[in-house]
Amino acid sequence: MAASLALLLAHVLSPSLAPGDAAPPLAVRKWLQGEPMATFAPGKVHVVEFWASWCGPCKVEMPHLVGLAKKYEGKVTFVGVSVWDNPADAEKSWAVAGNPIPYRLAEDKIPDNLLAEKDPAAFARRSMSEGAMSSQWLVASGLEKVGIPAAFIVNQSGRIAWAGNPSRLDKPLDAVLAGKWDIDAARRDHIDLVTETDLLGKAMADWEKRIEAKQDAEAVKEATDFAFAKPKYRALLLAQVFGQLYVQQRDADAASKLARRALPLQTDPDNDPLPTIAYSIAFKTPADLKPDLALGMQVAKQADKNQSGKHPGVKESLAQLAFLQGDLKGAVKYQSEAIAIRPSDSKKKRLAELQAALSNGG
Repeated sequence: MAASLALLLAHVLSPSLAPGDAAPPLAVRKWLQGEPMATFAPGKVHVVEFWASWCGPCKVEMPHLVGLAKKYEGKVTFVGVSVWDNPADAEKSWAVAGNPIPYRLAEDKIPDNLLAEKDPAAFARRSMSEGAMSSQWLVASGLEKVGIPAAFIVNQSGRIAWAGNPSRLDKPLDAVLAGKWDIDAARRDHIDLVTETDLLGKAMADWEKRIEAKQDAEAVKEATDFAFAKPKYRALLLAQVFGQLYVQQRDADAASKLARRALPLQTDPDNDPLPTIAYSIAFKTPADLKPDLALGMQVAKQADKNQSGKHPGVKESLAQLAFLQGDLKGAVKYQSEAIAIRPSDSKKKRLAELQAALSNGG
């Protein structure tokens, strides 16, 4: 490797905010919805979730958060805070993906001079460090490296109990409410997550640069070998390398070999690379490549099995691959299953298109 993991590790810093630490203050520029809240009420459990109007994964996760807010109404106070986002865009996004949001929404407190920044990328970059809640919550905890959406549980004592992707919020939230949460273990897990994510990000940047430039044939082997040796990085690394080979390099043979190597992996659903690989074959095949639909369907079906049939994105990939194979009945079936798991207007629109095609005989 051009930059060894040992060398990179020397430049990785531990987060200054982790489970067990006192929650930083609520520093809000404007409350968009709900009664303003100045502090965390003692004896109450709170969830603070960070999102942005441009963030696709935030929109995907919003229905789950809405469901949790309804489930724990009266027991948990939810606050959604827009970060790295122009306030004008945030204020247009109160109802994401057609789902009314039943909890407080606010904008991060940013310097007035930042409002004049017209470049969205520059705005996001500056507001990451200059936004009060972004800097005190996300940057301090290291989660800005992991990305948004990101959520924090603030326990009855006003301390951070857990932090991470809101898709994994259910188990720790139940345990915090029941008084059975191991906050020391959560702290260790969080520090491991953000330090290793930082390390891995630096290593991936090195691998990606070398793969893209085709300067080092060993880069693909290094990245994939590391992924197979470190199961918790499989989803991130193998999906990243597959995308580089398939979408960027257009090297279908090398990408297919990687996909077939990943197929028999035994991994937990959170670290499964197959959903992303299936999505890439279904939706991101470059125009000058002919997709291997049989391999794509094999990957997608294994991903569906790994995810116990509960991953809406996998269902949509199955629907698209079935459609490309000319199996309209199968496409309608899989798209309907995707909607049943997590409905959205875009999924319903696609289902209507497939049903129309089926009615018209293809």
